[in-house]
Amino acid sequence: LPLVVTEFAVAGGGEARVGLAVAELLIFYAQVGVAAACQRLALEEVEAAPWLAPLRLVAEHLLERAAPIELVKQVRKDMSVGTRTIEVPLVHAAAFVDPDGGAGSLVLLHRDGAASRVLTIDVPEDWTATAGAQWAPPTPDHDARRQPVAPEALAWAQEGARVQVTLRPHSLAALKFAAP
Repeated sequence: LPLVVTEFAVAGGGEARVGLAVAELLIFYAQVGVAAACQRLALEEVEAAPWLAPLRLVAEHLLERAAPIELVKQVRKDMSVGTRTIEVPLVHAAAFVDPDGGAGSLVLLHRDGAASRVLTIDVPEDWTATAGAQWAPPTPDHDARRQPVAPEALAWAQEGARVQVTLRPHSLAALKFAAP
């Protein structure tokens, strides 16, 4: 898809779930190959909008090309949506690389609101994790407009080509990688 234009209107809500929903939309765009996206947002107080921190976190980790992700194991969970129950993966991810292959990034949305989750990521042999950040509101209905949640450092451990991170409940995390 060359271009997608969406409108996201929030009527007086400042819940953290708004920021997580916008981030999930951006991850989805990367997965389906959207080359450019225009997001029209209608909010009362744009500068205090709860989606700004996660939107910036995703933007800081975008590189020129989306990269494929091979899932070895995907944990799924039943979630209620209105009157229905649907099965969803607990981690939604998008990866990006620059054209010369010297840098990469990974953006992760953790949907589980009850528990942290350790995620193992296998990267090319010579790649190194260089930076990590996360946006983790205390609850999905946290009023991020009145009590903003700032992104914080994301800890990771790397041994060879294997990187492990712990994703906090209902959080957005991102990692940057470098190749020699």
